[in-house]
Amino acid sequence: LFEPQSSSDVEIMNKYLKTMLLQFLPKGSDGMNEEVRQLLADVFVVLMDAYPPYRRIQIMKSVIDLQSDPSFKKKSLGERLRVILGALGPVGIKTAQYLSENELLIPDAGLRSSLGALRNNAPPFSKIAAFGMLSHEVPDYQERIVSVDDALGVASIKQVHAGQWKAEDGSLHDVVYKIRRPSLTVLIPDDYAALDAVIHYLN
Repeated sequence: LFEPQSSSDVEIMNKYLKTMLLQFLPKGSDGMNEEVRQLLADVFVVLMDAYPPYRRIQIMKSVIDLQSDPSFKKKSLGERLRVILGALGPVGIKTAQYLSENELLIPDAGLRSSLGALRNNAPPFSKIAAFGMLSHEVPDYQERIVSVDDALGVASIKQVHAGQWKAEDGSLHDVVYKIRRPSLTVLIPDDYAALDAVIHYLN
């Protein structure tokens, strides 16, 4: 389904993706008229269509996990949409931020506020992954990095952690680590293509 071989396959995939997202955004929900509902579903399809098959499969696994999460069903409409776009990775977060600032596309202030929350509250990656990224960037990390605490803030590209650093003289210093998302260098080309597709669609 997510590796279409023909234009008819693409049409089937896109129809499935739109139907699936519309199920997350029930018709008649407060703060969302039908025009906005269809727009958001179309944006999701444009993003997914621009991604290569392996990214589509990764994203769909995340979305399916959301469907089976009891807490997700209790979230407000804006929170649901924020979580779904967050699952799309950096480009989903950027798209949510753009929509949150566009009153013409998203008239409801509450919905824009929920989407805007992704600016400083993007889905985090684990502290283990953060330490792993630091270990690749710092040659003598075993000597220098004393600790990495829980995330202080999360954005689409980087995550911020407090921690301790040992200087060459052996003194300890409280520091803040700004850490790029794992595999970002691999994902960025795909995300640029997807973001470009969304910009063209919205314009």
